[in-house]
Amino acid sequence: MKSESGEYPVLLLDDVFSELDQKRKDILLELIAGKIQTFITATDLNILGKLKHSAYKLFKVKEGLIE
Repeated sequence: MKSESGEYPVLLLDDVFSELDQKRKDILLELIAGKIQTFITATDLNILGKLKHSAYKLFKVKEGLIE
């Protein structure tokens, strides 16, 4: 997409970290940090501690409501 439009797309990652080992999680976070607007769903918040780029917002959804 970047090569076609000149801009990175919005990336949606739905619980992707539950499917990856730690090495691949770290690689993925390094690739997207500070470059690509990304929405990540997760059930384990510990992965956020690995983010090197600190400009993120956390939204907690509980029983269909955003906290």
